[in-house]
Amino acid sequence: MNSDPVSQKIKVYLNSLIEQNRFNLSFKLPSENQLAHLFKSSRTPVQHALAELKEEGVIYRVHGKGTFVCNQPQSEDSFSVCLSIPHLNTRYIKKIAKGIQDYFNEKGVVLLISITNDDPETEENVINYVLSNGFQGLILYPIISDTYHDGLFKLALKKYPVVVVARQLPKINFSSVHSDNYGQLQNLTDYLVGKGHKYIGFIKESNMYENSVYEDRERAYREYISQRFGEQSIHILEVNPIQENDDVFPNKWLDPLVAEFLVQNPDMTAIITMSVAAGAVFRLLKKRSELENTISVAIIDDPEDAESALEYKNDVVVLDQNPYQIGWESANQLYNQICHNALTQDIIIENTIRVINAM
Repeated sequence: MNSDPVSQKIKVYLNSLIEQNRFNLSFKLPSENQLAHLFKSSRTPVQHALAELKEEGVIYRVHGKGTFVCNQPQSEDSFSVCLSIPHLNTRYIKKIAKGIQDYFNEKGVVLLISITNDDPETEENVINYVLSNGFQGLILYPIISDTYHDGLFKLALKKYPVVVVARQLPKINFSSVHSDNYGQLQNLTDYLVGKGHKYIGFIKESNMYENSVYEDRERAYREYISQRFGEQSIHILEVNPIQENDDVFPNKWLDPLVAEFLVQNPDMTAIITMSVAAGAVFRLLKKRSELENTISVAIIDDPEDAESALEYKNDVVVLDQNPYQIGWESANQLYNQICHNALTQDIIIENTIRVINAM
């Protein structure tokens, strides 16, 4: 056994993930890069953990395809569904997956989780695999861009049971379970204004992905601020949430962008930020002692670095989209489609604003 504590920590996590999916056919584990990113390590301890699991006969690896759990027998009275998901790197997505897993575990449904790495070709391959291998339904967390490919239209033509989670695909009549992304940003901005803030910045995901979630949030922020304070009060930093080769020090590349944003907008008293950028925001604000007691931070979803939020010396609030409930409700909707011929629905899960640090 390898004595490296990081390697063993990764192995414990993988064993837990495998146990949660012990009846899944061809369950695919996260990639080496994803695991290194998750544990903020190099790939070496990840490779050690995977090597031990392979030696123990728990997993097998297919070159160019990924790492899979060795198949275990499926119960005769169960059926199989698939969750197609971009990654398992953030708390938000992991909570959605946990809600889905818990629901299907209670129902005795076999769940295959397939990670697409935000690649449209991989997503289409997953759909084709599901259609060709006797799965009864699919929960689809779409890739980051609103991409419509042949696999999606094939599902629609077959009237295959599908639930889109955390997003909508308005061109196709699938059930969906998601947040009101426009309303949540209006509510969050209104909350900050109610606390006396007039100069509110917004750090958001890049428009390069043409993602409806990001577009709705930006539109809500722009409309609220311009109507309340005028367009000159709109302060937006747009960043790409996906970076390659960012395994050891996640999101450090954001620091200079956030630093410049603060310098360019010295009158800001509050910042709304996506969770992936929250760590950079706290790092920069802590370094700028003259701003430490003046800027409040509002985060969309729980920050990945919870300690930084708790240690920050000013107000911190989280817009909680209730991802576990999103996952649970999406699984419930798919189950009802498969077992009770339920009609497609568009289900909106309410969000809450939660104070995690108030001075």
